[in-house]
Amino acid sequence: MTLAAPFEQLRSLAARGVTGELIACDQIVEVHVFLHRGRVAWGTSNRNSKVLNDYLIEVAGLDDDALDEVGAECRRTGARFGETVVSWGLAKAEHVAAALRAEITDALAGLTELVGAPTVFLPREEVYDERWTFTIDECLENVPDIGAGMCLARRITELVPGHHWVAGASPRGTFVSEGNIADARRAEFLVPLTDSLTRTSASEVILRAPGRGVVGRAAGNDQWVYAAFASTSGLGAMSAAMRSLGQAASSVDRLPAAKISPGEARLLAPIEAALEASDELRAGYLIDRDGTIAQRGPLGDRVVAAVAAELTMFLDVDLGPAIPIDDHELSQPTNSITARLGVCWLCGTRARSGHAVWLAVVADSAGFAAALLASVVRRVEVLARGDGPSFG
Repeated sequence: MTLAAPFEQLRSLAARGVTGELIACDQIVEVHVFLHRGRVAWGTSNRNSKVLNDYLIEVAGLDDDALDEVGAECRRTGARFGETVVSWGLAKAEHVAAALRAEITDALAGLTELVGAPTVFLPREEVYDERWTFTIDECLENVPDIGAGMCLARRITELVPGHHWVAGASPRGTFVSEGNIADARRAEFLVPLTDSLTRTSASEVILRAPGRGVVGRAAGNDQWVYAAFASTSGLGAMSAAMRSLGQAASSVDRLPAAKISPGEARLLAPIEAALEASDELRAGYLIDRDGTIAQRGPLGDRVVAAVAAELTMFLDVDLGPAIPIDDHELSQPTNSITARLGVCWLCGTRARSGHAVWLAVVADSAGFAAALLASVVRRVEVLARGDGPSFG
């Protein structure tokens, strides 16, 4: 069992053409969806368990007694409900197909609301006539605002003050719950997080500008949340969104492993001291202006070091276009990045000496990683000044 965005799991399973049953539930809603070779054969939700019967009663003129007889026959023989209704001459095939589709639509709509709910998929080989199966999009074409990304966007606007705009997306479109959709699209272009997420194993990224605010993107498969905040309160909001959209695939083979140099022992001393003081800190990296990487810590993951090196370029991105400012204010570059990897938070910033400092932290809170980083960077800056001109 995994904590996930169930609707994204269902899409992924359907794309692979699998057969079996997906089950997702929280304290209130329970949803079952059966896939047959990637197409939906049936779906049920406990929030409205009589969609199929109600539809047949209303459209085909059946009554409860007749449907009860069909149900009893199917339980006794294992026959399909819809096929039995048609073979008994109680309804036309198109009526049964429409009723099945209505019930599946209700189940899928409920599934999109179960963000972060426990989910399990049970492979099970059963044979269905494809006349009685549907694609996910066929069932959802009249259901608005589908997707965990959109649900989370609404939730963030409800709970987090000081946001400029919050956008979410599903495979079928973009939804802005607060602000202007043009602002979201312009920010997505000017702050190239999409490219970053594509080319690294980081599944989510948060950028912060000094005294200005936060721009973040959390991605889960083909769902995402993108937001701009007026204060650093947005860090916690995007961290929560990351945990809910935790199905983003890590692609650790997209970057070649980084080459690690011994580095200057004096400048690496603050990282070593932090490693000794905190069990959550697993590795630290110091990257100079030439891209040379020095590493300390037991993690020893050269791929994580490569992600840190690749994300360093985004420390110089200007967040001005993403966060509205007054004409008299000066636009400032990003001064820190928090990225979620499969094994840790990767938190980095550029010190005044010119070095990029990154920490790989295993912790529930991205805020802890950021606070630890601030302490380490202050010490690196002091030591760099003591050494004279910084290297790089």
